[in-house]
Amino acid sequence: MLIKRLGQNFQEEALRKYFARIERGKRLPGLILIGLGSLLLVTLMSTIDATGINLSWSNWLGLLLIILGIVQIAGVEILYFIRTREAQPKPPDSQVQQWLDEGTRSVILHSRFALNLAEEESSISDPLVIITPRLNTAGRSDQDWTLWKLGDDGQLRFGYYKMIVIRLTERHLGAYVCDYDFVRDVALNEATHELHYCDIVSVFTQEQSDPYNLPTGKKLRTQQEFVLSVASGETIRVSVDTAQIRQITGVEAPPELGAESAVAQIRSALRGYKALSAAA
Repeated sequence: MLIKRLGQNFQEEALRKYFARIERGKRLPGLILIGLGSLLLVTLMSTIDATGINLSWSNWLGLLLIILGIVQIAGVEILYFIRTREAQPKPPDSQVQQWLDEGTRSVILHSRFALNLAEEESSISDPLVIITPRLNTAGRSDQDWTLWKLGDDGQLRFGYYKMIVIRLTERHLGAYVCDYDFVRDVALNEATHELHYCDIVSVFTQEQSDPYNLPTGKKLRTQQEFVLSVASGETIRVSVDTAQIRQITGVEAPPELGAESAVAQIRSALRGYKALSAAA
């Protein structure tokens, strides 16, 4: 069912159409009614031929069952047609990707203000961005968590993402974490972390894989995770359950976490900090 939220703008309405998955209702009850009605008529016709008795009320019952079955199936098809029309026109993949890029850029820009960084501090290096889809069909009241679509361009897109924006300065690491509701274009559940380089204990990525390869020859990842921990025990962690995404979407190779580059740059910054500390 296409959600129409009060106050939604054109972009949100278009994205809800883009992600809408219209399914036909069940026609089995109608088919059963038609089958029972037809069986009753055939049985009564043979009885009339054998006995000559006219069981008119039973004839009407058979016809009524058939009519009810036809009405049920027609109702399912009409509702499917209406919902399909409501979900049109769908925006092209290129437009949706543009909106996604603009939305994530806005979150990245907002992270500097959320972390209270001066422009000079935040411009020392490009922000490191880790973005991963959030897809959950159970236990969530927010239906944006269930939205996904494989576009005609072969790209898998989601209605909800987890984002970490890491900004490296000369003195510390600032991390901004949020859930990004792409459909509503809003950052939720925001959190900020200020970590001094001397306190960072480890930063790494890890993955779990099934012990066999995909037909394409690639590894079959089941989970990927990015972890950054400090001496106090505080941890910044984000993971993507690729096995769940693969099961729900049927896509052989879901999006990867893409945190390897961030880990490499953070380690480089840590080495530079330790070198300066040793020289001092």
